[in-house]
Amino acid sequence: MKIAKVKIIFADGLFVRIHTDDGLTGLGITGSTFAKSVEAAIKEYEEYLIGKDPLDIEKHWQYLYRYQFYRGGMCS
Repeated sequence: MKIAKVKIIFADGLFVRIHTDDGLTGLGITGSTFAKSVEAAIKEYEEYLIGKDPLDIEKHWQYLYRYQFYRGGMCS
């Protein structure tokens, strides 16, 4: 099973739907504050996530938490 698609949905906040190649989906939500900034971060993350195993949650968290998009990341 691999992540196939990341979809951003604006509806009273920002939702993120993760689709796998097996047809499973996951849904995340943020508040409406800074929705455009969060959208930009998700678009940056999408390139990394596509093709990855969605069950490697800790591995993905560590990578994304330390990603260069945020201050203190790899390239700062």
